Amino acid sequence: MYKKRIEHVLMGFGAILVLTACSLIPNQPAEAAEYTVAITFKGGRIVVEPNEIRASPGDIITWYSNVPFHLRLKEGTPFTTRGVTGWDFSNQKSWSISAPVMMEAPLGAYKYNIRVQQGDSIWVEDPWIIIIPR
Repeated sequence: MYKKRIEHVLMGFGAILVLTACSLIPNQPAEAAEYTVAITFKGGRIVVEPNEIRASPGDIITWYSNVPFHLRLKEGTPFTTRGVTGWDFSNQKSWSISAPVMMEAPLGAYKYNIRVQQGDSIWVEDPWIIIIPR
């Protein structure tokens, strides 16, 4: 009777040790995801696909277009820069901008705008980036 009781205690203690050891293994950070946003100019309007991105800190977002564009990130941006200006787009057939989401970026929704100039007109589109936990 005592032998069986000791075996049950030891088995229970072993299970606790295994569970404790498993809980001590550190969480491995997930690899950064990469997102691509396509910007096109169709029928007199800017089309941004996808119009909403859900990204996490450390992820990288790349915007590309077959027309020159300006990306403007508003106040409180989750990126290290707020805007891209003064680029020389002459003689290019495609344009792109990449930006990593800051590791300390607060969770939440961020609106930004994309501007495309065609002739004397400038078109603006306001998509969203939503920062979610990893």
